[in-house]
Amino acid sequence: MIAILLSTYNGEKYLREQLESLYLQTYKEFQLFVRDDGSTDSTINILQEYKSRYSNITLFTNEGTNMGACMSFMWLLKNVEAEYYMFCDQDDIWFSSKVQISLDALESESKRSEDKAIIVHTDLIVTDSKLDITAYSLWENDNTHPSRITRKYLKLVNYVTGCTMIFNRKARDLSIDYTGNILMHDFWISICVDSSKGAIVSLPVPTIYYRQHSNNTIGASKKQYRFPILQRYFHMPDFSYSKNLYNIIRIKYGFGFVKYLFLRINYYLKF
Repeated sequence: MIAILLSTYNGEKYLREQLESLYLQTYKEFQLFVRDDGSTDSTINILQEYKSRYSNITLFTNEGTNMGACMSFMWLLKNVEAEYYMFCDQDDIWFSSKVQISLDALESESKRSEDKAIIVHTDLIVTDSKLDITAYSLWENDNTHPSRITRKYLKLVNYVTGCTMIFNRKARDLSIDYTGNILMHDFWISICVDSSKGAIVSLPVPTIYYRQHSNNTIGASKKQYRFPILQRYFHMPDFSYSKNLYNIIRIKYGFGFVKYLFLRINYYLKF
């Protein structure tokens, strides 16, 4: 069974379009699990409407509990039992073949990596709030193409976007025990799979319209930094992020600070 995990928060503006795209999928054998993160608009009413129309929706509402996107998705991951998992953002549009393409690639990789944790992810088409295309490839737009960054540097630069992921139960089981700040759910799961020598399959095809608007929690790069090289290659001057990232890498890969710094310098020299 495929569990699609959707976290919502004040998503009334775009939520219906996303839900419609889910129910236009060519592959329909999925269950949708939704956790609302304390919405104050009509999001829950919209979810209740769709729940009355479709029997495969499970809705979790924890009123007044705002965990943020990362922890809300991780809560769903911990509390849902399935064979395969996909994350869904409330404001994107899925191509009708998204689930089928992702599942086919995962099942194909499973034949080669039967006992491993597996992630499959894809590229994205970036749009503005009205779905006008601003970039035909997020990977090219953000300079995060997996073939250039490679698995060696995944621990420094996450190129696995959560809303394109499908992953197996073993990847989930590796990821649900954590302490401290895991930065973002997609990055954390990628690190858990990578550090366990699991499989990460990058499909160079877009499967969603990745809508960018003023209320995105994260998204395509659009910030302007005073010192872009320090930000991109060394995550400075965001020292809190750098500290949390180092702690994750130290724990998952057994890196000391010198080895971590050497890897960062190598990444800088390569790019």
